[in-house]
Amino acid sequence: MILREVQGYLAEHQSVSLADLVNHFHCDRDLLRLMLKKLIRKGRVQQLPCGERCGDCHHCDPDQFEWYQFIR
Repeated sequence: MILREVQGYLAEHQSVSLADLVNHFHCDRDLLRLMLKKLIRKGRVQQLPCGERCGDCHHCDPDQFEWYQFIR
């Protein structure tokens, strides 16, 4: 997987959670975060504010609340 593929996926879907990226690319979340940080530095992607969790449960994947948006 290369940076361009991540950028292309974000461009196609506009807003994507980290969990979606992990599932799509079958890749480690920390590696994806590094790639996303690089795209953020280039001004192509922004991280969206965290969504609300469903209470005190510990069943939700925290990656579902980490969202990124493609910037045109």
